[in-house]
Amino acid sequence: MQKEKKDNRRRYFRIVDSLGVSYRVIVDEHNDDEDPEKRIDTLSILSHHNILIQEQIDVVKSLSPEMAKLGSQLNQKIDAILMMLELDNLMSQHACHRIDQASLSASGVAFPIEEMLVPNTLLELDLLLRPSSKHVVVIGRVIACDRMHDTDTYFLRIEFTEMTDSNRETLIQHIVQRQGVLLRALKGSEEEN
Repeated sequence: MQKEKKDNRRRYFRIVDSLGVSYRVIVDEHNDDEDPEKRIDTLSILSHHNILIQEQIDVVKSLSPEMAKLGSQLNQKIDAILMMLELDNLMSQHACHRIDQASLSASGVAFPIEEMLVPNTLLELDLLLRPSSKHVVVIGRVIACDRMHDTDTYFLRIEFTEMTDSNRETLIQHIVQRQGVLLRALKGSEEEN
């Protein structure tokens, strides 16, 4: 089984690349079995509830215009709060992407971090690919997190466990394009020498 895993890893091209990395530890182990394509679509749920609320406001409007107005204003207030929370979330995601040199393949990623994570920890990763600024969100499992030579920095190695087909395709295209750039640069450097 171990040999099969090593052979599987060799099938994927690996590059060292500069990319934005943001991650969070997944506490709930039940997420490990969840298909990323079937995760809850928050916007659809909110849209559905807005339709239901508006239907009820329309019913109440004929009975009490003041109550309908109050219901409508409360719904607008909730929408405003949700919008602010979403903006906060987007801003923190953008701010949390630190640019790192990472070893990247379609099966995993490795990069330095400042904290120790134990093997088998599940992470949700948001990889910001450069220079395209495309995001790839994946679930991964910590394979190892080793201290780097007398420093407070650790080298984190992660194996991807869940990824949508579209994210996998985006990642593979990025790796192939970056390989082409790196090979052309290497060839140009050799020709100069």
